[in-house]
Amino acid sequence: ELLVDEATSNDSDGDVSYSSLARSTLGGGGERAVGTLFVVLMVATLASQLSKAGGLVAPLLGLPYAAGVVVVAASLAAFSAANTPRLVSRANGVLTAGFAASLAVLCAFGARLADPALLVRADWAACPASIPSVLQLLVFCEVIPTLVALLGSRARVRRALRLGSTALLAIQLCWSTLGIALAPYDAAASGLAADPIAGLLALSSPVAAAVTALGLCASTTTVLGTNLALRQFFDDA
Repeated sequence: ELLVDEATSNDSDGDVSYSSLARSTLGGGGERAVGTLFVVLMVATLASQLSKAGGLVAPLLGLPYAAGVVVVAASLAAFSAANTPRLVSRANGVLTAGFAASLAVLCAFGARLADPALLVRADWAACPASIPSVLQLLVFCEVIPTLVALLGSRARVRRALRLGSTALLAIQLCWSTLGIALAPYDAAASGLAADPIAGLLALSSPVAAAVTALGLCASTTTVLGTNLALRQFFDDA
């Protein structure tokens, strides 16, 4: 992320995307390769996040799953297109605060239901299948060019990246620890008895509501950030 920040800050235009960054550092061929990979990653990110958000919204609105996905996708696309990047970023800040509040509620109530003994389980054979999920943690790098354009000052950008990365690491450690300690486990089969998120949503306590709110905030902030990144990419290209 600091490498992207450095390249973006050194660009004479100052309002750039991965397309122009790749062109200035890797040439025309690099621009085409990076641009293609960037669009593929953004589309995959949108598909995964809209799928999860639609699955959470559909039951709340009494809609079929597909209709829930369409409602979420259309609403967020319209909001991103109708407002300036700065306003969309401010909305993302409010949603991030909602995410933090939901996580605090989840930790407060979930800790009472957690089983610390479950934290000692491990299945290293499952690591390869988790790689796509781990790589999703890096998707926030997509918004670095937008962040540079909004904050301007290199010192402010570096401070935002350091604080944001530290907060992301803390949240991920907290969420992972709590999720493992709450997820249903089948000792006989030496594996999870069900999908961890589905298990948390099935709990009859504030945990389920907190997980729903956390999931919606997380998916919405990711979609809005991705929309901003794609908007800047195509404007620049």
